[in-house]
Amino acid sequence: FGEYLDDYAALGDLVSYVLDH
Repeated sequence: FGEYLDDYAALGDLVSYVLDH
């Protein structure tokens, strides 16, 4: 479960970066 959560958090960061740039 932890690994999936980390992947989701990383994906969220990537999405935020794309939206902000």
